[in-house]
Amino acid sequence: MKLRYLIASTVAMALLMPTTTGWHRVRLLATRHCAHCYFRWAKFSHVDLSGADLRNADLRGARFDSVNLTGADLSGANLRGARLNQVILKDTNLCGAIMTDAVKSSVGCTYGHL
Repeated sequence: MKLRYLIASTVAMALLMPTTTGWHRVRLLATRHCAHCYFRWAKFSHVDLSGADLRNADLRGARFDSVNLTGADLSGANLRGARLNQVILKDTNLCGAIMTDAVKSSVGCTYGHL
């Protein structure tokens, strides 16, 4: 029964979000591991991504609104033109991240190190 539900929900997600970004979003939210994933122009709002593995992810133009990135690994990620509004960046690894033209709002940002 659980396997049938898992298959049905996976197919439903594939139909609703057939793009690579959609599959990567499902993977990220289910496992919190999505190194090298493609999230160009993706929108994340009110999501807990604490401890997420987003190493070398393509996050160009992505928008993060009220997102918890505590302890997340964004090393080497491409954040060109990304918008980070009210994010929590405590212990977030941004080493080697590309942040050209990124916009960060400090309002609601806890221990952000950008």
